[in-house]
Amino acid sequence: MDNFLENYGWMIGLLVAMWLLQFFMSFLQMKRYYSRLSALRREGPTATGMTGNRLNTRTYGVLTLNKADNTIRRAEQLSGFTVFSSLRPVPALVGMPLDAVVPDRKPQRGVSTKEWKAFCAAADYLRKHVEATAQAGAKPALPTVSQEVALSQA
Repeated sequence: MDNFLENYGWMIGLLVAMWLLQFFMSFLQMKRYYSRLSALRREGPTATGMTGNRLNTRTYGVLTLNKADNTIRRAEQLSGFTVFSSLRPVPALVGMPLDAVVPDRKPQRGVSTKEWKAFCAAADYLRKHVEATAQAGAKPALPTVSQEVALSQA
């Protein structure tokens, strides 16, 4: 047993150190994501949609709604394999009517099919939010939590 620890102890220690580093880096990525999401929420109702699964890359799409005319004020996406990924603006969707972001339509130029699915999920949540506030007779309020909606990849 002592021979095993002499030969492989350093390898086990290295694996544990790498796991802790990965955990720390994931924490930093999550902190950056939520701070950006908080800034977007101050601009209007915000929703996050997701597509993908554990086996292939997940893509998150974040939409912020302009309450005055139901157009998209901000659109940002997050995708990638590494913990260095961060939200990036998608200017192709800014100014589009919310009702134009539906799965049946072809994605805008500069937006991949996977990103489009994530944005459609976010738009669906925002449409439900607008309908609910309209039925209640109140002005749309900022959601307290951004809801992630997963689309299946059937």
